[in-house]
Amino acid sequence: MSRFIQLLVACLILLLIGGSYIRTKFGFDATQPQIQSMKQTIESPKPTEVQVFATEAGWGYAIYHNGKPYIKQTTIPAIEGNKGFSSREKALKAAQLVAYKIEKSMLPPTVTRQELDSLQVLTE
Repeated sequence: MSRFIQLLVACLILLLIGGSYIRTKFGFDATQPQIQSMKQTIESPKPTEVQVFATEAGWGYAIYHNGKPYIKQTTIPAIEGNKGFSSREKALKAAQLVAYKIEKSMLPPTVTRQELDSLQVLTE
């Protein structure tokens, strides 16, 4: 009987160690609090969001970072004058480039004329 108890204890220890190793190695634990935590992560807002809006000069964009206003661009950056983008889609392309730079910590998120030209947002 004592041999049986020894084997049982050894199996339980192996299960505990193995389970800990799997949770540590792969970051997985099937407990309810972790599942709730994963749901909150999935449902949380994006750190950088863009909005496109019409202006008197055409189209502009706003960038929100962590839910707070970060940039409001009413004219085309990197060109002279006060001209807005000619379409909603072009403003959105430029805004997405700026948002990408913010997310990648490329600060300040300066946009060059060459970048805008490569996105084909400078043409009428």
